[in-house]
Amino acid sequence: MPKHERHMGNKVLIMMLLAFLGFASCGKEDGSERIPDKEPSAGIDFPEDDGAKRLPADGALALRELLTAVDPAKTLTPGETKITEKQFAEIKQFIDNNLKAGSKIQTYDNIFNWIVKNVRYGSGNEIIYLDPYDVFIHKVCVCQGYANLFKIMCQSQDIPAMCVNGWLVGVGGHAWNYAYVDKEWHVSDPTNGIDYKMDDTGKYRDVLQPVRADFNLFEDGKFAYNFEEGRLNVAEVKDSGLDYVLVPFSINGFRITSFCPVKKVNGSYDKLYLGSNVESVGENTVYLSSNFSTLREINVDPANKFLTAYKNVLYNTGNDAPHFIPPAITRLELKPVKVIEKNFICRLENVEEIVFAEGTERIEAYAVEKCLNLRKVHVPSTVTYMDKDAIYDCGDKVEVIRK
Repeated sequence: MPKHERHMGNKVLIMMLLAFLGFASCGKEDGSERIPDKEPSAGIDFPEDDGAKRLPADGALALRELLTAVDPAKTLTPGETKITEKQFAEIKQFIDNNLKAGSKIQTYDNIFNWIVKNVRYGSGNEIIYLDPYDVFIHKVCVCQGYANLFKIMCQSQDIPAMCVNGWLVGVGGHAWNYAYVDKEWHVSDPTNGIDYKMDDTGKYRDVLQPVRADFNLFEDGKFAYNFEEGRLNVAEVKDSGLDYVLVPFSINGFRITSFCPVKKVNGSYDKLYLGSNVESVGENTVYLSSNFSTLREINVDPANKFLTAYKNVLYNTGNDAPHFIPPAITRLELKPVKVIEKNFICRLENVEEIVFAEGTERIEAYAVEKCLNLRKVHVPSTVTYMDKDAIYDCGDKVEVIRK
């Protein structure tokens, strides 16, 4: 059996794959009231609070609650993990011949122990492998490689398994696994040779804090949902033929608190409606921009305590700097911000007109950059300094209009 709660070895864990993750909340959590900036369009109502449970802020507790409501069979497919049918079959044959035992739990233990014994953590100038078959052949990787191989080996024996990303507390970003065997979930960290039962959260929550799982937890006719940035998140938007996306309040009794699609939003959608439940659209909004490129209008429920919308631009409550600007917006009107810093507005391919609000005082160099279709910039009388390169690399047809 794998040793439970075994002290970690002296491996230095370097997480290479979590640049895309932001682990801090995007919204203010002080519960302060606010005045709404924009009402929803006629005929579309924000979702009502149905009393659904909000997940705990602790990632280990949150994922545990979600997995108790998930069919483990959902984690029997490779999903995001890259492997061919031929490679999968070769790994399965190896386990069938060498590691398979009379029970699932013994096979699980044999797989775990084989990886711990035979795969080593790469260092220096070595080639670091991540895809499971490469790790299986070369036996050198970092934590994501360990997790990918363990997942595929388990799945080859009909043991549901998934990869998670998060924090190895006190060290940094990390990848490990959850696997379902003998009717219970295990939290398995093959990089460090540690295995726990998921229900024993007190034994691992101060060591392993998950923030993302690599499969969709739930699905309905309109959306698919995953565990992303420690929240229950809208991961996929299905084509409905409508021109708007209305994020629901809950799914299967759990409150949805994030809208950050991990796949391209198809269809004719150009409007987004966020209810009082949505606290985040992703720490790194570049993913929302790239996956929802047709978005031009954002509406936020006046009861939302975390996010607000002004002139279709999304703000964190209490902050006058934009958190997210819809990529398809053509006329951009901003709240007053005293100093417009470098890259304040960048790479908005569709924006044609920008209006800086009264109260803005300085517009620094490269404040607006690489907006190639920009034609007009309105500068208020309150601006006392505007750098000569404030509007940079936006073509030669930009008219600056001063009040």
